[in-house]
Amino acid sequence: MKIKTYLYIIFFSIPFLINAQEDYYYINYKVYPTFGSIENDEEIKKSKINYIYKGIDDAIADLSYSLVTSKDESYFYLDEKMPKDKKIYVLAKSYSGSEDFYSNQTFNYKIKIKSFLNHIFYIKDTTSYNWKIYNETKLIDGKKCYKATTTKKITLKSRVKEYEVIAWFYSDIPTSFGPKGFNGLPGLIIELIDDKVTLVAKNIKKGVNFPDKKEFENEDALVSQEAYDKIVKEKVNDFFTNN
Repeated sequence: MKIKTYLYIIFFSIPFLINAQEDYYYINYKVYPTFGSIENDEEIKKSKINYIYKGIDDAIADLSYSLVTSKDESYFYLDEKMPKDKKIYVLAKSYSGSEDFYSNQTFNYKIKIKSFLNHIFYIKDTTSYNWKIYNETKLIDGKKCYKATTTKKITLKSRVKEYEVIAWFYSDIPTSFGPKGFNGLPGLIIELIDDKVTLVAKNIKKGVNFPDKKEFENEDALVSQEAYDKIVKEKVNDFFTNN
């Protein structure tokens, strides 16, 4: 099992306890465009910059994500690799998600880990999801999964976009976590439909170890989402001012 060679976790001066007897699961997720080919999307094809999307379908299909999780703890991350085309790889990640997430249910906190201008930011993630669970089920790789929906809000420039997220969870695996920081369901999220992309679990292993390397830092290393957004805005403005 290939796991990132580093894992940064920040704690709020709280002792971190790992139960060596606790079962950890490793889940590999593949990602697909929710609405079919992006390259063949009519709006993309009509765009004056449609050339930048050439190869994005294959680039997204080549992405892989991993989740290591127990009942109370999880770490979700992109399996980084050397891309054939760096520009289309970056674009594919912008569609599918490039953030890592560390969650600890015991201490009730979640951290979003993002890279910007070659700097790692640790962002307090206060997002919570109000799930609606249905009786509707479907089999995914032989597993009986239940449907759940929630609403997600994202800010695009000055506009707030709100859309429905659909999750299919498997209650026989005792964890409430899933990909991309989504949690709070009574079972592992096997399939997640998050707007333009869908992530599906393709490989599940039990009895793995949680990533070994941890860096313990203090609360001062954390930033809020608002502070991070401000940093990004300032850096972008500086770039356009000086170029």
